[in-house]
Amino acid sequence: VGAMAIAHERTDMSRLFVTSWSGTVYVWKIPKEDLDYVLIHEIRHHTRRINDVLITRAHFLTCSDDGTIRYYGLCHGDQYEKALERVVDCGSRVKCIHVTPGDPGVVVAGLADGRVLVYEL
Repeated sequence: VGAMAIAHERTDMSRLFVTSWSGTVYVWKIPKEDLDYVLIHEIRHHTRRINDVLITRAHFLTCSDDGTIRYYGLCHGDQYEKALERVVDCGSRVKCIHVTPGDPGVVVAGLADGRVLVYEL
């Protein structure tokens, strides 16, 4: 496990996103009543370890040792094959990401080569 984040907490659309060293994001449906989490999707867009996952109001973002940040829309429900909206090539392994509040938010990414990238979402 590289990182974890929850989207739509305490709703019927509550999802747990778990990243892996294999470059896969596992999406789990969070149950309301018990602890029987159900794996509903595996997203395999990264080619190397995923280091961080971040949830915003409208997106979830992942960053990876493959040097990319990937943006996925949460508006697609559980149709994750349609959710990839943008790929940002950062030129170095991306170790962590953060988004400032606001609309549009500002993405801050920490790179393995010591740089920090800052840009609008």
